[in-house]
Amino acid sequence: MLYSKLPVHKVYKPFGLMLLAECIEKAGFKCDILDLMTCKPSKKENMILKMANKYSIIGFSFSAIGYLEALKMAKLCKELNPDCKIVFGGPHASFLYEEILKNYKFVDFIVVGEGEESIVDLLTEGRNQ
Repeated sequence: MLYSKLPVHKVYKPFGLMLLAECIEKAGFKCDILDLMTCKPSKKENMILKMANKYSIIGFSFSAIGYLEALKMAKLCKELNPDCKIVFGGPHASFLYEEILKNYKFVDFIVVGEGEESIVDLLTEGRNQ
């Protein structure tokens, strides 16, 4: 996951991402969050450019509203860092996982449903290989 020290607006805090990050860190992995909902549109791509090479696994959680932007950002991450694994999650990815995996080869994994245990299992399996 990606992280930014941007202020979180009063309107929205990424509690789902914060919960996933806590589970990941409790399992012994380093995890950062970048909440693209808090970034100005003109800054999002620059933030991805700065951070994509820092991570071996990059996750995106989104609903239908953020679907196209998540695809764009994930593709950019994969182009910048071809060895990274792209993981999608969230309501839209859970519902359309077969279509996404079939049509977007840069997406490596999709966590369907609640991800607290699944993402830790995925990270643990990756570390053991």
